[in-house]
Amino acid sequence: MRRLDAGQGPGPPCRFSRKALRSVRHSELRVEGWWGGVSVVRQQRFPRARASVRAARQFVGDTLACWGLGERWDDMRLCASELAANAVLHGAPPGRDFSVRLVREPGRVLIEVRDSGPGLPVFRCASPASTTGRGLWLVRTVADECGVSDEAVGKTVWVAFVA
Repeated sequence: MRRLDAGQGPGPPCRFSRKALRSVRHSELRVEGWWGGVSVVRQQRFPRARASVRAARQFVGDTLACWGLGERWDDMRLCASELAANAVLHGAPPGRDFSVRLVREPGRVLIEVRDSGPGLPVFRCASPASTTGRGLWLVRTVADECGVSDEAVGKTVWVAFVA
C-alpha cells in the first residue's frame, strides 16, 4: 500500500474549501489509500457543535468534487448532514468529537459518521406536526445501503452509494 498526500494521483491537486477547514477548530485531515487499486479514504474530525454539521457537509462536498463524483452529490451531502446532525444532537457526548469518513471503492462511495456516545440510532415515527424525527427515514430512503456498526466505544452509522 502506498500512502498518498493531497494532490498526488491522477488529475489536478485536490483542494478543500478554506472556509470549511477554517470553520472547524482542532480538525485533522487524513488521506490514505491508492489510486487504481482498492480504495481511497478521507477522514476529518469535528467538534460537537451545530456549526460542525455544515462543515461536515462542506467536507463531503469538497471530497466528492475532488474525486470527480458529481452524480448523486446532493443525496450524499444530504445524508452526511443528517448523520452529522444526529452525532451532534444524540451521539457525541459533551466535550467529545465525531468523525466523518469517506471511502471510495470501485463502484461505490461509503460515508461513515462515528461518535463515542452510547446506544444505537432509533427510527421514530414522527407526527405530521413534528419538526424532528425524520432524518434517519430520509437517509434510509435516499441511500442505496445504510447501517450501523457497534464499536467498542460508540458507533459508526454509514451509508453507501453506487458510484
